[in-house]
Amino acid sequence: FYSLLEQNIIANSTLTLRPCTVFVPTNAAFQRHHGPTHVLYHITTTPMTKDELIKIIPSDMGGNPSLYITKNRNGDIYVNNARIIPSLTVEMTNSLGMRQVMHIIDEVLVPLTALPTAK
Repeated sequence: FYSLLEQNIIANSTLTLRPCTVFVPTNAAFQRHHGPTHVLYHITTTPMTKDELIKIIPSDMGGNPSLYITKNRNGDIYVNNARIIPSLTVEMTNSLGMRQVMHIIDEVLVPLTALPTAK
């Protein structure tokens, strides 16, 4: 995922210049994933710890498709279908002092797409 962030100019600029939250899939998640990876769908421009996450968050991907946050009875937190691994969350500041949060997740995030309507 790191190399995908480096190769994407917008993602790279966001990490360098802005506050943000990044949802980073594990290596195992990438091994299971067989579709395209939308790097900007894994980034929001608001830094949010687990306690600050709200139910619907706009992503940084073109058109700002939403990320959906849910919490189950066991306290697990999900971003769409991906579970946040709580012990691996990191909060930091970039070189400009902008607050950034990184959550490690167990699946690659895939934007929802509308199904064509029947005629």
